[in-house]
Amino acid sequence: MKNIILVTCLSLCLATHGDDLSAKQDRDDTSQYIMPVANALPNTDTNDLDNDSRTDSFLLAAWLGISGNWPNVSLPSALVELTFNIVSESTDTSPINITSTSNAAGFAFDGQRYLITVDGTSSIIVPSQAARTQKVYVSSYTKSIDGTKAVVQISYNSDDPTTTGLGLRIHYDNRVLQLSDVNNVLETGLFIRPEATSGPVGNGQPAKNENVIGLAMPEGFTPPSKDAAVTDAIVNYYNPSTGETWQSSTGGYDLAPGWIRGTKEDYERNKEYFDSLIQGAEI
Repeated sequence: MKNIILVTCLSLCLATHGDDLSAKQDRDDTSQYIMPVANALPNTDTNDLDNDSRTDSFLLAAWLGISGNWPNVSLPSALVELTFNIVSESTDTSPINITSTSNAAGFAFDGQRYLITVDGTSSIIVPSQAARTQKVYVSSYTKSIDGTKAVVQISYNSDDPTTTGLGLRIHYDNRVLQLSDVNNVLETGLFIRPEATSGPVGNGQPAKNENVIGLAMPEGFTPPSKDAAVTDAIVNYYNPSTGETWQSSTGGYDLAPGWIRGTKEDYERNKEYFDSLIQGAEI
């Protein structure tokens, strides 16, 4: 549960305590803690968080500068490089929409909405920089020589390189692009590291088995309503009967029958307690 607590703290600090953290402190580069507090796998965009029906998935990433000194690097700077498998025989397009889960106090957020053309080329347009704005955009898009992979670089710019941090969702269409690798993550500050879903892929979704955290929400779960107040926290779920695991990037989900909030290790440490919850006690 330590990761969940830390990630909750990270998201809440970014979302609600930016004013407290915005005071700059004269410190050297060692003030930039480098510590991933969790890994974030792709999630199904059940609530259409980018208001675009063409996307069905998103990846979470976040950074927090404890001393109000993030990212403390020359800007613009690349945040992450995403490699997607192009779905076989796909000739469609996929938006890459960037939305904010939280941004620094006193700053506006400007996330680009970019369209990838799978069977053609897509022009890169670097947006102009506005004052007191945290801007995130697609800075590079290339296809592999054999045409089976799309590589997308996400970059960040601001007129102030010393802020309290940033939280992002990167939305895409998993029916066209399936995330296969994540590279070159900017490692400054406390951060949630985005990760690719592992395991075999079929019909546009990761296979469901006990060793794979699936992209699709398991049957029987109920997502939070669109206007519900939820935290952007990595939450683990485990089904003792089937051995399946799942992970959401926000709280607020109602459990499906037979599932618990926690990991397999949590269940094995507190089996009697969790069994009583599964049998009908309210969490």
